[in-house]
Amino acid sequence: QNRKNIVILFFTLVVVMMGFGIIIPIMPFYIESFGASGKELGILMAVFSLMQFIFSPIWGGLSDRFGRKPILLIGAFGNALSMLFFALSSQLWMLYASRALAGMLSSATLPTAMAFIGDSTDEKNRGGGMGIVGAAMGVGMVLGPGMGGALAGKDLTLPFYLAAVLSTISVVLVFLFLPESLPKQARQLEVKVRGFDLKVLWHALFGPVGYLMILAFVVSFGLTNFEGVFGLFTQQKFNYNPVQVGSVMTVIGLVSALVQGI
Repeated sequence: QNRKNIVILFFTLVVVMMGFGIIIPIMPFYIESFGASGKELGILMAVFSLMQFIFSPIWGGLSDRFGRKPILLIGAFGNALSMLFFALSSQLWMLYASRALAGMLSSATLPTAMAFIGDSTDEKNRGGGMGIVGAAMGVGMVLGPGMGGALAGKDLTLPFYLAAVLSTISVVLVFLFLPESLPKQARQLEVKVRGFDLKVLWHALFGPVGYLMILAFVVSFGLTNFEGVFGLFTQQKFNYNPVQVGSVMTVIGLVSALVQGI
């Protein structure tokens, strides 16, 4: 039973991360059709992460109050909706809006999935469950750029439609087959849901995990800088197309997933 639940969670997280990875090799070519350049590309990448930064703790708190399943459904459905909106966008502001929506709603998925693992595993097996979450993110980042680059060779909007369809499938799977892991008597109905708290973060930086938080920030900062400009860089310097950019990103994702697994 628990294995089935983790398979559904795994698929949902893979699809959400694919939605992020699919965009990386296509974005430089996609924004050109809107008359945009590197500055707009950077803002598109940043607005997604900013919304995740703001809304992740809110969704985590809501899942403590209302259960994991409804919040997971919101995350998966939000990912499908934002991908469809992105594919149908005809103006630059629509791209910004769709990326903001993606960050806002899809950020419900990861913290809630980790909470689900925490609810449904004992202390002995929790580390393995969390490792599966990490592996799902790695698989999504491997499949996303490769599929995005390959499909973009036919039509730049095709990868976004595929991501929307896969996200819709994950919504159906979660709705029909994933049970609620947080019983009503364990929910924190009296606790006020809070968003990002700068004071708490500041104190945490000087606590026992402060060094690890700084390390995670530095690594993420460098990685997202690379991911944000790589497609544009290779397009201008080596005349790469979306397929070539996606192939390089897939190799990076494979190596990353392999090392993470080891």
